[in-house]
Amino acid sequence: MTICDKKAVGSQIVFKEKLDGHGNQVKFKARIVAKGFLQVPGEDFTETFSSVAKFNTLQIFLTLAVFMDYEIHQVDVVAAYLRGNLNKEIYMRVPDGVEKLGLGRFWLLKKALYGLKQARRQWKKRLHEVLLKLGFIHDDYLYLKCENGKITLLVLVYVDDMAVAGLDGY
Repeated sequence: MTICDKKAVGSQIVFKEKLDGHGNQVKFKARIVAKGFLQVPGEDFTETFSSVAKFNTLQIFLTLAVFMDYEIHQVDVVAAYLRGNLNKEIYMRVPDGVEKLGLGRFWLLKKALYGLKQARRQWKKRLHEVLLKLGFIHDDYLYLKCENGKITLLVLVYVDDMAVAGLDGY
């Protein structure tokens, strides 16, 4: 289906049940996702990739962290792919059931959405821009923050996870 001479991506609602350690239901979540598998390369998106640091980069990260006696923490960015800005107009069909609420038949997406082929790339691009604005320098997927000629913070990016190393309390 098209809107304004543009193809609209399909969508659906995905339900997920969150259980505690004993198998009891804690939450019941619903997420709207795009049917990105219907996107056409070159037409709906041009580039896709996941941020995957090379093994050598991981070795450098760990070597620097140990040498400087920095604490290492792992960070999982919650809803990372929803934080990327889209650089193209993408319309999505409203999922079945939501349309009945009077919210229209199509939505113009302003942010990336799970399921879109370009969601990973847009997330990485946004993270890169933010880290550079904060004064980090980078090589591959390793970002370094330097102050007074000394590395004060290391960030290693792996898809939507990060390893962060720095002084305690930094």
